[in-house]
Amino acid sequence: MNAIEKLLKLDASKLQMPTKEVEVKRLSDLLGEQFIVKIKGISSDKLDEIRDMAIKDDVLDVNEVRKATVLSGIAEPNLRDEELCKHIGAATPYDLVDKLFLPGEKDALYEQINKLSGYNEGAVEDIKN
Repeated sequence: MNAIEKLLKLDASKLQMPTKEVEVKRLSDLLGEQFIVKIKGISSDKLDEIRDMAIKDDVLDVNEVRKATVLSGIAEPNLRDEELCKHIGAATPYDLVDKLFLPGEKDALYEQINKLSGYNEGAVEDIKN
């Protein structure tokens, strides 16, 4: 069976971005109960949009890429919720990311979201004959 035949047998509905749930331990400790965040992979179009947005004076602002990736990759809770932003004292959802998560937490979420987006070891492997 060739590659086309194999793909034609694939249930196309399974070609969705992967998701997973992670716990932000510090927020769990503050709340006195588990704080679970549902994260998802991000499409290449969205990643291109994030990179384009983060270029200022022909320099890529890596912090902006990380922040926008975290904002786009968190499916739940909705960090664009106006009531939540107002309650936390964040002017924008980007500000909310900074107010909710410590730098290391943002980095960890960024790495997890990138893995779900296919940026991980083992995503593609050499064939050994």
